[in-house]
Amino acid sequence: MAGSNFSWRWAHVRRKFHEAVPQEASEKSLAQKGLNYCNRMFYLEQIWENLSKQERYQLRQEKLRPLMQEFFDWCENNKTTILPGSKLGRAINYTLKHQDTFEHVLLDGNLELSNNKVERAVKSLVMGRKNSLFSQSETVDGVNVTKEEVGNTCAFLMSDLATGLTGDVIFVDKGVHLR
Repeated sequence: MAGSNFSWRWAHVRRKFHEAVPQEASEKSLAQKGLNYCNRMFYLEQIWENLSKQERYQLRQEKLRPLMQEFFDWCENNKTTILPGSKLGRAINYTLKHQDTFEHVLLDGNLELSNNKVERAVKSLVMGRKNSLFSQSETVDGVNVTKEEVGNTCAFLMSDLATGLTGDVIFVDKGVHLR
């Protein structure tokens, strides 16, 4: 979509650092420190959730941008001390590889740090589609879909859950994907 920003999902970064934390890790563990950065960012977004888009944008510039930069600097400083194939190494490399797109959330108060709400809503549509593959259905562009699926997809795209969703919705391989 022309002029839209793609925002990578910070939930993936947090999950990668969470998976890298050893079971008996102390707060001094590097993986725990990385996870703590992520948790602080999510905490800020949580307390700003009900603010206007402009207020959220302003607070992101004042508080989230410096925290995010500190986190990226921390990743950069630690990447050479960690084995790249380890869980922590993969978490750090993933973060640095996509740094530019992770920063897109700073550009627009409409974007969310995580799109887990959208992913869960889309997953329910996809699971409903999977469960009805062999039911009576009509064909839309060569893809079998039920009227309920089309209605659910339309309702989702018109809902608040789709706010901040960017990209084109396309049909590919008998499934709906975001591009």
